[in-house]
Amino acid sequence: MGAIQCRDLVGRHAELGAMTASLERADLSGEMLFLVGEPGVGKSRLARELAGLASSRDFTVTAGRAVQAASPVPLRPIIEAAMTLARTTGIPDTPELAEYRPALASIVEFTS
Repeated sequence: MGAIQCRDLVGRHAELGAMTASLERADLSGEMLFLVGEPGVGKSRLARELAGLASSRDFTVTAGRAVQAASPVPLRPIIEAAMTLARTTGIPDTPELAEYRPALASIVEFTS
């Protein structure tokens, strides 16, 4: 049996409000948001709620996971999110990303 999740977000209205405000700022000027906390406190549920809001506003949504492993991978959540984005939509070929393409290519094995 899979995990049972409540359809409604319970007890996280302040956090969701702060994250929604961050989403609004990101739309205007660009902003990155990191959701951190101890295991089992509801990060995944809160992240799904925010991802739904972002998607409904036509944001591109991607995610990476931090997991405990015998061999930790530095920046794993960021690399995982970038790889998912590169594989599904590609990395935009825009002048603003030109100087970052070599670094992006090294972490997502993306070539133009």
